[in-house]
Amino acid sequence: MRKELTQEQLDQIDDLHQLCYDTMSTLLGEELEWNMEWIGQLADYLTSIAMRYFDKAEMEIYPYTED
Repeated sequence: MRKELTQEQLDQIDDLHQLCYDTMSTLLGEELEWNMEWIGQLADYLTSIAMRYFDKAEMEIYPYTED
C-alpha cells in the first residue's frame, strides 16, 4: 500500500515551488513562464542547502513518498 502525502505536505511542496518561481522572477525582474524543470531543480538545490547548513530534514522542506 502506497502512503499518500498529507494536505500539509502537499501545501509545503506548493509553497516551495511558488517560492522558487517568485525568487527567480524577482531576480530576473520579469514574469516567467511556469516551468517545473527549473523550478524542481531550484527546489532540490534549496532543499540541499537547508539540509547542509541548517540541519533540516529533507522531508521538512520537500516532502515525498517512497515507492
